[in-house]
Amino acid sequence: MIVQNDPTTLEMIGATAPRLRRDDVRSAATCVAVLSDTGRVALVSDVFVETIGLDDATQIIGRSWCKTWPADAHAPLTVALNRAWRGIVSTYWARSPNAEGLPVDWDIRISPIFDEAGDVASVLAVSRPVTKH
Repeated sequence: MIVQNDPTTLEMIGATAPRLRRDDVRSAATCVAVLSDTGRVALVSDVFVETIGLDDATQIIGRSWCKTWPADAHAPLTVALNRAWRGIVSTYWARSPNAEGLPVDWDIRISPIFDEAGDVASVLAVSRPVTKH
């Protein structure tokens, strides 16, 4: 996987090369999800699993990523996903409870992942909590 022309996204997850590896996603220090062309979760970071209170990643793999957010975020996140499929990076802010039920404000960055041919192959969603508890 390659995240092309978006060093901010790579920096957010701690990747050091323009190629994004499976291990980069799994070991990211924030909530990271790789999304399929239908917006479903294909791969997530361990922090993502822990933050939303799941036992393991199999509970989220294959589910709609937008629907993991509150209903009022679904439409704008869908727009951001559609933009990513056109090769455009988007940012968004949303409020969602954490595993303990406390409200958390999130900074979300949605980026295209390009294949070797330069076509968008999937989408990377990086969500960082900006609320301090």
